Amino acid sequence: MRAQEFKKQLGLVLTKEDEMKCLVAGCNFLLRTISDEAFTFKEGVKSFPRVISTNDDTMYPYLLVNIGSGVSLLKVDGEDSFQRISGTNIGGGTFWGLCRLLTGIGSFDEMLELTQDGADNTTVDMLVGDIYGGSDYTAVGLAATTIASSFGKVVMCDKQLSDYKPADIALSLLRMISYNIAHVAVLNAMNYGLKKIYFGGFFIRDHAYTMSTISYAINFWSKGELTALFLRHEGFLGALGAFLQYQDPDMAENFASGNKGSWVEKFIRVSTTFSSLAVSTSNSSGELVELMEEGAPSSVRKRFLEPEPEARGDAKPDVEAVAAEQASPIPCALSPVSRPGRTFSEPPSSETTPSPTSLPVQVGVLHLVPSLVPFPQLCKSTPYILDTFDITEKEEREYWIPVLQKSLPNLVERAVGSNGNTEDAQQRGKFFQDMFGGHLESLKRDPNLYGRCSLAQLLEFREECLREHGFQDAHPTVRAVVGPRTCTNGEGGGGSQDVYQRTRTNGEGGGGSQDAYHEEKERENNAAMEALPDLLAELDQMKKEERLLALVEGMMAGNIFDWGSQACVRLYENGTILDIYRKARSEIRRPWRVDDFDLLKTYLLGKVHGHYKKAVMIIDNSGADAVLGIIPFVRELLRDGTKVVLAANSMPAINDITWRELVTVVQRAAIHCDILRQAFAQGQLIIVGNGCGSPCIDLRRVSRELARAAQGADLVLLEGMGRAIHTNLYAAFDCDVIKLAMIKNDRIAKKLFGGNIYDVICSFVPKPREEGPNEILGSLGNWLPMFSRCTQPNLSSDVVTTTRP
Repeated sequence: MRAQEFKKQLGLVLTKEDEMKCLVAGCNFLLRTISDEAFTFKEGVKSFPRVISTNDDTMYPYLLVNIGSGVSLLKVDGEDSFQRISGTNIGGGTFWGLCRLLTGIGSFDEMLELTQDGADNTTVDMLVGDIYGGSDYTAVGLAATTIASSFGKVVMCDKQLSDYKPADIALSLLRMISYNIAHVAVLNAMNYGLKKIYFGGFFIRDHAYTMSTISYAINFWSKGELTALFLRHEGFLGALGAFLQYQDPDMAENFASGNKGSWVEKFIRVSTTFSSLAVSTSNSSGELVELMEEGAPSSVRKRFLEPEPEARGDAKPDVEAVAAEQASPIPCALSPVSRPGRTFSEPPSSETTPSPTSLPVQVGVLHLVPSLVPFPQLCKSTPYILDTFDITEKEEREYWIPVLQKSLPNLVERAVGSNGNTEDAQQRGKFFQDMFGGHLESLKRDPNLYGRCSLAQLLEFREECLREHGFQDAHPTVRAVVGPRTCTNGEGGGGSQDVYQRTRTNGEGGGGSQDAYHEEKERENNAAMEALPDLLAELDQMKKEERLLALVEGMMAGNIFDWGSQACVRLYENGTILDIYRKARSEIRRPWRVDDFDLLKTYLLGKVHGHYKKAVMIIDNSGADAVLGIIPFVRELLRDGTKVVLAANSMPAINDITWRELVTVVQRAAIHCDILRQAFAQGQLIIVGNGCGSPCIDLRRVSRELARAAQGADLVLLEGMGRAIHTNLYAAFDCDVIKLAMIKNDRIAKKLFGGNIYDVICSFVPKPREEGPNEILGSLGNWLPMFSRCTQPNLSSDVVTTTRP
C-alpha cells in the first residue's frame, strides 16, 4: 500500500531488501572505500589508523554492533558471509523511550545535548565509592568513581522525579545503555575470538560521551586486548547497503570490492548553480551519494533518480539562496552536541555548544566518478600511503592553516581578475573566500572534522571551492600550426604543416569562466618557448652523460616556478622567468639533498636492462618547468626509443599545466624539433589528463586514459612538491620510479630533509626485488623522519597492517 503511494505521489519505486545483508554490505563497502572510515576515541580525541588493511585475510572476521532501537551483533566473515550471533533489546530505543518518560523531552538530539549541559550522573548513580566510604575497591580493581548501580542512589534518597535535573537523568541513562551494549559486545567478541569491533547504527552520532563510555568499557572488560572502532558514516550502513544491492551491468565494476578509484569523498555542498553535477540523492541529515551525470547510466537514473514528470515539477533553483548557502559552510561529520577534547568534567558552555539547527549532523558526500581508477604501477604488495602532512596533528595544523588563510586574498583577486572583475565575479569571489575560509576555521576548531585530513586534501578543497563558484578552466580554442622547422643538428626541414586543431569540449572547463592563473601561465609559456631553441642546441653539443646531468638539473631548476609557494611569488616580483631559471640552474650543484643521480644515470644509459620501453611522467607547472625542464628530458627519452606518456592535470590548479595546455606547448615545441614532431605524430609521445584538478595527486584515483596509457610502463616520474613531496613521498611502485622536486618551503626542507629552502630532491628507486626500506624508498629512507613512524601500528596488529611504506 505504501509502495503504491510512493509511486503515485513521488514517482519512486520501492524495493524490499534484507536489513542485515544491507548493513554488512554497507559496512564492508565503507571500510574498503574510505581509508579513514574507522577511528578510535580515547580521552576525547579521535585517532585514525594510518593503514587499515582491506585484504580479505586481515579485514575479516570482525564484529559489527549495529545500535538501532535494539542492538544486533553480526559476525562478518567475508564479503557475503555473516551471521547474527547475538543481540539485546536494550538499545537506542530504550534510551529514547526512558529518557522521554523521565525528562519529557521528545527529540533524540536534544537528549544527547542535554547530557553535556552541566550533567552530573553521580546525583542518581551509585558509585563504588558510595559503598566503600569513598575509597577504591582495589582488591578487584574498581575505582571509587566506577558506577556500581545505575540509578542506585535514587533508592537511598527521599526525592521525587521533579527533584532531579533532567540532564543528570539523561546522562545516567546514556551511560547505562552504552555500558550494557559494550559489555555484550566484548563477551561475544571474546567468545568468537574476534579482534575488531565496529559500532554502527545512528545511536552514537559522533557523541563524545557515548564514544568515551563505549571505548572505556571495551578496554576495561577485555583487559586492554580489544579496542572500540567507530564509523564516520555509521548512520548510513543500511541505506548504502540497500543502494549497493541494485546491480546494473554498467555499474557493477564501480561497486566491486576494493575498487576505490571510482569513489571520492567530498565535503563541499554542491549547488546546481556553480557545479556540473546533475543528479543527486540526499536526506535531511546529510547527503550520501552523488552521481556524476556522465557516470550514471540511464537505467540507474531512470529507476532511482528521476521522478515522474508530474512529481518532478519545473521549479528553478533560487540562485541567491543557493549562493548564500555556499557562503555559510556547515561542518560535516560532527554531532550538534559533540566537541573533540572535552571530558566528562568539562561540560561545554552555552556559548560554545551549537544548537541542533545551526549544526546538523552531516557526513562527507561519496561521489561516484567511474572515470577514475587506480594507477596500474602502484606496488601491489605494499599498502599505498598518500599523504605526508597530517592536519589533525597540532603542529602541522598550526602551520598550514594560517599559510592557506594568508594566501586567500591574493587568490581571490586573481580569480576575480580572470573573470574580468565583473560584479558577478566579485560576488562569486566573496562566496569562494567565505566557503573555503569557513572550512579552514572549522578545521581549526575540530581537526577531525573530515577524518584524517591532510594538506593534500586541503589543497583539493581549495580547488573544488574555486570550481564550485565558477572559477574553472575555459582554455580558449587553439589552432596550433607547426611552421618552418628551425632545429639544428639534422632536425631541420622546410615548409609548414597543419598538424593539430583543438576546439573546446564540454568536458574540461566550461561556464565561460577562466582559470585564475590562465594569463600568468600563457606569459610564462611564451617566455620559456623563446629560450627553448637555444637550450636544445646547447644540449645537443654535450656528450650523453653530461647531457643527462644537464637535463635533470634543468627539470629541477624549472620546478622553481610555483605560484603556490609564497617564496616563489616573491622571486617573481624581482626578476623575469628566464633570469630566475638561469640563476636556479647555475646554483644547482651536487651533491643534492637527496642525490640518486649516479644510479639513475646508469639506468638511463641502458647499462642495467637496456633503455626503458615506456615512461610515464606526471608533471607539475607550466612555463619553464614544462618547456625548459620536462620537454628536453622527454626528447632524450624519445631518442633512446622510449615511448613517453605525459600526464598533466585534467582541471586547473594554480599554475599547474593542464593537459590541454600541454598539447599546445608540445605542438609549439615541435616546431623546433623533429624528434618531438615525429613522436607526436606516430604515437610515441602521448599526452593525457590525469583526472585531477589539484596540486597533488591521489594515485588510487587517476583517469582511465592515464591508466590505459600507463599499462606496461617500466619507468614512472613524479615531478614537483605536490606530487612527489606533499603526496606520494612514501608511495611504492612495481617499476622504477623517479621523484624530482625543488623544495620551496623552508619548514619542509628542514623538517623532512634537514636542509634549506631551494634544496633539490632527486630520488631514484629501481623496481623492488626484496621488501625492505632501502628497496622501497631508496636513499629517501635515510632522510625521512616520518618513515619510522609509518612502520608502527596505531592499534593491535589485527586491526592495522604493519607496513613498510
